[in-house]
Amino acid sequence: MRILIDECIDERFRNALTGHDCQTARYAGLAGLKNGILRTKSNRLYNLLQLVPPCLAHIESIQPGQIVSIEPTGL
Repeated sequence: MRILIDECIDERFRNALTGHDCQTARYAGLAGLKNGILRTKSNRLYNLLQLVPPCLAHIESIQPGQIVSIEPTGL
């Protein structure tokens, strides 16, 4: 699956989504695009890594062009 990572997300987060073609919005030339898919306390890698399990679960069922809001339990 090809995954676009928002520019405010730590670029190292893409390494946690193994088995998928992940690139950042900045690298793809899409800096400034507003969409807000991931919701977490901060964009620090520690907080982002807590979103890996739900991200991987949604990747299995998401359809092309679909946007899914992903947030940890209790946020």
